[in-house]
Amino acid sequence: MPKLVTFLAVLLALAVRFSSASTDGQVPLRVLYHNNEWALRAAHNLSQWRSRLFESTEQWMVSMNNNERPERWDRFKLFQPFISCPPERPLRRVGPLNDGGKWLCEPAREVAPCTIISMGSNMDFRFEEAVLNETVCNVATLDCTVDGRVLGDRHKFFKVCVGNSRHAAREPGRVVTYSQLLQQLGLQSLAILKIDVEGYEFPVFAEWHETTRGLPEQISVEVHWHKVWGAQGTPEELFPQWGRPDMSAMDLSLFFFHLANLGYGIVSQEINDACPTCSEFTFLRVEGPYSHRLNPPPA
Repeated sequence: MPKLVTFLAVLLALAVRFSSASTDGQVPLRVLYHNNEWALRAAHNLSQWRSRLFESTEQWMVSMNNNERPERWDRFKLFQPFISCPPERPLRRVGPLNDGGKWLCEPAREVAPCTIISMGSNMDFRFEEAVLNETVCNVATLDCTVDGRVLGDRHKFFKVCVGNSRHAAREPGRVVTYSQLLQQLGLQSLAILKIDVEGYEFPVFAEWHETTRGLPEQISVEVHWHKVWGAQGTPEELFPQWGRPDMSAMDLSLFFFHLANLGYGIVSQEINDACPTCSEFTFLRVEGPYSHRLNPPPA
């Protein structure tokens, strides 16, 4: 029970932090990113999921005999989809049916100019090939562990990894923050972020705040709860999971609460049969600060 009390205290601290004024003294006003019935329903589901997460986690912990580290995919059971894609953008598979393909809300509806970023490739570019063929968007691949290649005029490869500010300061030129990346690419917004970086997703998302510019509309991420050791060439300072042996169910609850607070709802979850300690998730941003809205009202 002490761990549950600590978990509640952390959630309360997060709630205070995210409801307070931003660094410029302005309180972010949340707005929906779409003005239709689907958006209202999605925002309601997001609000309900956020407000019930602590209770859901506590009840789930009791059902697991207070074991916060169940094996295999059981650790992800709390995090099921609770919103759908917009009706005009149905959920579908993009890329191969096996590992490498991703579930997304119809990417072909993206309107130029648009950009898709793929973090982590391991020289497998089938996802990039699919979105290049099926969308009008530019695509950028990032991976500091391989030399990579360029697939065409709308594709760029960067031999860099994305981490937090401390990592970027220790490895300049090889590690950049998300905000630095968007600045280097000259982007104000991002249509889709696909991230499969074997546990290093946590430092990337940890730097996102409610007022962070250019957060993606849609995220496809493989979340890992196990300890991952860097592949050859991975920056030494880019340790995943902050030195923990793994991410407990409570750690994961905080992670998913963080994304929900940023306005993201879970659209899809897919079990990876080849990886019992990871799971694929698709998120869609439903709400955010008024000044950072995806779809400004017409003039």
